[in-house]
Amino acid sequence: MMKIHTLPMGPVQANCYVVIDEHSGEAAVIDPGDYTDELKSVLRDEVKNLKYILLTHGHYDHILGVAHIKDDYPDAKIAIHPYDSPCLKCEDISLATHVDHGIQKYVDYDLLAEEGFEAKIGDITLHTIHTPGHTLGGVCYLEETERVMFQKNISKAIEAEKLDQVAVVDMKDVKNGAEGGAFTAVVEVKPTFKLPTYKGLKIEKKDATVTDEQVNDQVARLRAAYAKYEDAKEGEAVQDGDFVQIDYAGTVGGKAIVEINPEAKIVSSGTGFWTQVEEGRFLPEILDAVKGMKAGETKEGITAKFDKETAPEGLKGEKAVYTLTLKSFRRRVLPTDAEFVEKAKAESLEKLVATVREQMQKHATEQEEARRENEAVELLLKKADFDVPGSQVNRAMDGYLQQLAQRAQYSGLPADYFEKNRDKILKDAQDAAEKQVRLW
Repeated sequence: MMKIHTLPMGPVQANCYVVIDEHSGEAAVIDPGDYTDELKSVLRDEVKNLKYILLTHGHYDHILGVAHIKDDYPDAKIAIHPYDSPCLKCEDISLATHVDHGIQKYVDYDLLAEEGFEAKIGDITLHTIHTPGHTLGGVCYLEETERVMFQKNISKAIEAEKLDQVAVVDMKDVKNGAEGGAFTAVVEVKPTFKLPTYKGLKIEKKDATVTDEQVNDQVARLRAAYAKYEDAKEGEAVQDGDFVQIDYAGTVGGKAIVEINPEAKIVSSGTGFWTQVEEGRFLPEILDAVKGMKAGETKEGITAKFDKETAPEGLKGEKAVYTLTLKSFRRRVLPTDAEFVEKAKAESLEKLVATVREQMQKHATEQEEARRENEAVELLLKKADFDVPGSQVNRAMDGYLQQLAQRAQYSGLPADYFEKNRDKILKDAQDAAEKQVRLW
């Protein structure tokens, strides 16, 4: 007889499962995102032999408890797909650094959960199915006998109870034998509520007309996309849009930035560093300073103020002083009107501008309609009071936080940002998830 515990845990409350063969007392833990007191209690009171720690993939919210369980149960075998196995030994790959630097305790795997791998727990056999998608090494574990019995009867039970099902969140006390089977299922149902009155809602209507200035700016950006770059001639000075090669070095309080924080290399110094003189490409103070410079020139005393919240450790709110040398640069050469029309495959510049205006106006109109719809939804949600299914909220939170972690990875936020802002991040994720589920 199989018993399953479902235990939400870890930074994003992802589900951990304990699968127990009650006849033998053997068990497997699946995806322990933490090592909570509740999980310890289940293992202590109901499990005689923890045989496996099985992982469906290697993200931090599914593995942070693995090493700690292994410490207490050294005979338990850790199984993970080979594509995700590096996550157990690298917090950057597991994305754990975007919760807190050093939060993950490293551990080696014992077994590779490849397609066809079987984990035997007493009379229970969990079959491994490779299901890449969320990660390359994602897998599912399938217990065929219980699945057949469960799938065959759960729909009848739900229909008999007249439940408007959202999800089956737990299944326990499973019995299956020659005389038949039985199980206890925990089912989340759709909430019932009275639809609030939507007639007469006051929604602000904003003008979505695209201006000539906006159209001209967009046409200029499109023209710049077809620019070519040529080596600057002797005596020419840097202008907006040029690509520059620079040497730079910064200090704070007379001390080199690299000595203050060795990980802050990009804002510390660079040699032969290429960047474009365009907003958002690099430190704005450096980009402003390089304008008007000629190859071979050096500027000293360029000051830059670091942000109090997002700057690397040791630099928050500090004022840096840079020395900058322009080694060379490539001049941006914009196409003529005729070249622009040809490259854009337009009939004429006038028709190209008209097409850009039409597309921009369509987009602006759609955005305004979406804004009004969102405003109406916000007003209706304030009037509608109902609880939302927890499993759906947890799933939406997981997606929200995974996307946030991936964006942070590419934006260069410091590793301690998530830990210092943990409460706010989780609150924002909870609010966003609940709103999303309410709209479902």
